[in-house]
Amino acid sequence: MRQMLSGRIMELGIFLNGFEGIETHVLLHGNTGCLCVEVYEDNVLTYENKTFITNERGLLEIKQDMTKMHQQVTKSKRRYQ
Repeated sequence: MRQMLSGRIMELGIFLNGFEGIETHVLLHGNTGCLCVEVYEDNVLTYENKTFITNERGLLEIKQDMTKMHQQVTKSKRRYQ
């Protein structure tokens, strides 16, 4: 389950990164097992969260947040590049 959540977070990061004015960083630190997510909107940090990949609840929280961002950005008038 943790691998699926991590993969979905990375997928959402790639998708969000394609919208104009949105820059998403999803980092997996292999030596510590920490997944870090940063989302910038018009060069301003709007979201930041990190958790260890062994923490399923933390991964689920990040996925839910990113799913909400995905829903909002698709409703907005931002162009997909």
